[in-house]
Amino acid sequence: MKIMNLTPHDLHLVTDNGSVSIAPSGAVARVSVVRTPAGSIVVDGVSIPLSISTYGDITDLPAPQQDTIYVVSALVAQVANRKDVFYPDNLVRDDAGRV
Repeated sequence: MKIMNLTPHDLHLVTDNGSVSIAPSGAVARVSVVRTPAGSIVVDGVSIPLSISTYGDITDLPAPQQDTIYVVSALVAQVANRKDVFYPDNLVRDDAGRV
């Protein structure tokens, strides 16, 4: 099985059986976002604009390939809705809270 890292970060996968690091592939899969104004609210005298985000096309996500999975952001995975697209979860943090 091949894992293609389509994030800008190194992936360090840690299991009970050991760990493996996967460098970024160079391409970063992203989702386009269109923000539509949706009014504003006032908090302590400060007007805060609100918007509605609509997600559009995904860029830099290759077509499915046999025996290959793609690691992307959670948003890209949600929009892609493909069985070969995954995102990092259950993150391991150090004592300072860093992933």
